[in-house]
Amino acid sequence: MLAQWSVRGEKTNEPGVLKKHLPELFADFPLLELITGDAVFTQRPLVQELLDHRCDYLLQVKANQGDTLDAVATCFENASQRAPQAETAEKRGTVRIGVGCG
Repeated sequence: MLAQWSVRGEKTNEPGVLKKHLPELFADFPLLELITGDAVFTQRPLVQELLDHRCDYLLQVKANQGDTLDAVATCFENASQRAPQAETAEKRGTVRIGVGCG
């Protein structure tokens, strides 16, 4: 974690607070290229701000977030799929991590 801000007292939610502080975040960390978060951050205005700052994002959407998951699936239904550039697997576990770019 690079920074955190309180939502208490704000008339917004976590994505709104992050959007408000993005200029500060990118000024403090000019090499920042990737922001991660959960489904609450999957909002077009916030994602557009990240893209405007030339920052990639990785947002987790779980199966119990049906409407958001359906929207993500619709957005990517015509996307081309390719193997990750690198892959890691635990020897005795089921964890697999893929790393891709672009």
